[in-house]
Amino acid sequence: MVKDQENFSSKYSQMYDVEVRTQKALKALSIIDDFKINTDGLTLLDIGCSSGIMTKIYSNHFSKTIGIDIDKSAIDFASNNFNQENLKFLNISYNSSELLNKKFDVITCSHIYEHVDDPQDLMDTIYNLLNPGGICLFIAGNKLKFIEPHFKLPFLSYMPSKLGNLYIKLMKRDGEFYQKHLSFFKLKKLVKKFILHDYTIKTIKDPTKFLSDDLIKNNSIKQLFYLIVSKLFYFIVPTYIWILEKQAIK
Repeated sequence: MVKDQENFSSKYSQMYDVEVRTQKALKALSIIDDFKINTDGLTLLDIGCSSGIMTKIYSNHFSKTIGIDIDKSAIDFASNNFNQENLKFLNISYNSSELLNKKFDVITCSHIYEHVDDPQDLMDTIYNLLNPGGICLFIAGNKLKFIEPHFKLPFLSYMPSKLGNLYIKLMKRDGEFYQKHLSFFKLKKLVKKFILHDYTIKTIKDPTKFLSDDLIKNNSIKQLFYLIVSKLFYFIVPTYIWILEKQAIK
């Protein structure tokens, strides 16, 4: 695990922005709900939960919710501020032995794969942690995106680490470029064990239903542009929104 991740929230204050994080959580829940999952009585694991704001929102819809992160200060904040019976925060990695004998109905993994040493191990672990018929809400950034989201620099995600770090220094940005984004085709390979249900274009088509009006307005030129690009050049879409389903036992 990359060392910087142990102190991630201290470098990105938006992890503590209640309004923004709440909106993100509600968007995620709208997708899970559209997949026709009745969450009553179900369990959820939030991987990379950071400050726990989103995890707290999830816990209002699930019988038991666990948030995990290796960022101790973020987990301490979550534990101190969100204390309820069906909600628990753990300062552990996704592959911790504490999770070995646990199973979940839903797992959320949003913009996490690029921060771990072995993305395939992450996805294999998620598969093993899911109950048969369970799902993972997987939101993943594309390597072929114009603006890299952490440093807000064009084409940074295209570059190898050494060149990327030189670019960051030249642009006078703080931090180290270690994120390893994958292309669409490599992401598809990464999740090949799962049944993939694609919500990327669905959320563009109906931003109101999926609470994304803050990003795209219905019947706007921006929406039309995004729809055309995503249909014709899906491999360069900046972010993919996928429901990954583990095959149910027949």
